Amino acid sequence: MIDESFDGMWFSFPTPFKKGDIVWIPKPESDINWNCDGGFVLLGIITWDAPEYIVREGDAYDMCAYGYFVNPDGTVYREVISYYMGLEYYTSPYIPNEKNLPALSKLVKGEVEVDFLLCAYRKVLLDVAADDVMLKCWYSEDSLKEVGVI
Repeated sequence: MIDESFDGMWFSFPTPFKKGDIVWIPKPESDINWNCDGGFVLLGIITWDAPEYIVREGDAYDMCAYGYFVNPDGTVYREVISYYMGLEYYTSPYIPNEKNLPALSKLVKGEVEVDFLLCAYRKVLLDVAADDVMLKCWYSEDSLKEVGVI
């Protein structure tokens, strides 16, 4: 009900976030469908540099943030989400595909070079692909440990 009362309005609320922070809009894990869900690396919030027409005529749908998100296979995409007011710092443990986020965050903040990101990114993609191998479905964990696979 509260969210609906602001539908026709646009506000520039201050936030504690900076470019490169890892943030998210919390949802129960059962509701996460990997379409702009989970953690992402923040590139910007509309209020940081809002065009004049948004300030004058914007509404709640223009209160957006954008950044780099990850797919279940570990690949990265850039997307815009509406309603930045729901953002929080992402403190959950990273699931395998999200392990790209810290290296990507450091690149965006200017703390590492692109070669570091590419090496870390490749490692995460390989790990995600390795977890997709059906060995664990077909064979016992003891058998896999015995031969040194896990």
